Amino acid sequence: MQTPSIPANEPQRLARLNGLGILDTLPQKAFDDFSALAQMICGTPVALATLIDQNRQWFTSRIGVETQEAPRDVAFRAQATLDADQLDALHRLTSLVNNLLEHESVRIEEATRASEALQLRHEELTAMAIAGLDVQVYIDHNYLIQHVNDTFLAYWGGTREQVIGRSMAEQVGEDAFRNIIQPQLDRALSGETVSYTRKTDFPARGTRHVEVALLPVRNARGDIAGAVMRAQDVQETRAREAQLQQTVALLEKRTMEQERFIHIISHDLREPINTVNNFTSLLVSDHQQELSPAAQRYLSFVQSGGQRMSLLLDDLLHFVRLDSRTVQLGPVEVSRLIQHIESDLGPVLIRTDGRLECHPQPQVVADEALLRIALKNLASNGLKFSRRGVPPVVRISVEVADGDHRIHVSDNGIGIAEDHQHDIFDLFKRLHTRKHYEGSGLGLSICRRIAQLHGGHLSVKSVPGEGSRFTLHLPATPAVPHLE
Repeated sequence: MQTPSIPANEPQRLARLNGLGILDTLPQKAFDDFSALAQMICGTPVALATLIDQNRQWFTSRIGVETQEAPRDVAFRAQATLDADQLDALHRLTSLVNNLLEHESVRIEEATRASEALQLRHEELTAMAIAGLDVQVYIDHNYLIQHVNDTFLAYWGGTREQVIGRSMAEQVGEDAFRNIIQPQLDRALSGETVSYTRKTDFPARGTRHVEVALLPVRNARGDIAGAVMRAQDVQETRAREAQLQQTVALLEKRTMEQERFIHIISHDLREPINTVNNFTSLLVSDHQQELSPAAQRYLSFVQSGGQRMSLLLDDLLHFVRLDSRTVQLGPVEVSRLIQHIESDLGPVLIRTDGRLECHPQPQVVADEALLRIALKNLASNGLKFSRRGVPPVVRISVEVADGDHRIHVSDNGIGIAEDHQHDIFDLFKRLHTRKHYEGSGLGLSICRRIAQLHGGHLSVKSVPGEGSRFTLHLPATPAVPHLE
């Protein structure tokens, strides 16, 4: 034996050797075959394939030597006379060994990466299962618990050490297991995906409604190894469903009350008012000259009050019927619609010497009948609330901006003080007495509700003594009618 010398590139050689990942691996037949070939070529009793690290010699294969490794400073030496063919064969064999080492290094590296990826995937799945919001438990063929997540422990209490290995019958109770869980679990263990709903008494959470899913789990051979039970807590959902049912019942009740109210307005209240108005008209037309001046004045009060009451009932009926109406959306030619409104307001235009202006405008998406009511009310207000000695002018225009169709109704009337601009949309809100301006106080409330039914809103800008501009903001592409 003799001590081998240390090569000049020792650090690089050791780094390369460690990078191959061959040291201390299991025996491989390929290396043993190479040693056997070398023994045959050289005709020696000993043949070794040796890797030398910093402190030792490690034999990847060996013939004629029992030990797996030896100190680095020990070398085996034998005399053998080789001819040229034997030397050439040994060189070729050495080249094959080097190639084998390279391939083995690549294989080990790929296997390591695959193992690390599999381990990472396993850790991710385990973390997802443990941290899942649903109650999860893995059950084997013997109905024993093999895995639970944190949510399971939060609902059932206890620790993993107390739960793992426990039977499901012991965990949930014998009766519940035999009558409810086992029949469903057997279906899952036969390969079927099962789902059902039940109410469970959890020790740590109380009685809860849960939706249970049982999923069969197969091993690498495709055989069913167990089942995963996943239970989703739907207690809050059930409570919301019950509350929703109560709300629906309340809405149905209110709808019936509203229909009864509409019937009262349209029939029971209108009949006596129509009677008053009809007979006061007869008195005025047939007997006014027979009455004293005081009686005639009193009669005019009655007639005027009856007419106001009739107008109020009409507006109130329009307002309460809005919520029960289905909004029919479609393209609307605003210019053509204003022509109809101008015809409707013909007597008012003549009486006030007013003017309604509307140049050709873009189409809007709206319920034409509802839009006609809103624009007629806004235009009527513009003609009604005019300044003394100034003929009223109402202008209608359409602007497209920020995904909205904005329909502006502008007038040159008396205007509205800023501190009153929010109040004017309230029901029966009036800023002026009937002595100066007639009306029911419902017109703007109706207009605002129509805008809301379209998914929009109604706004106002006004300067006292100069006029007002009301704007209907309607979505250019409404999704569904709003019922707020």
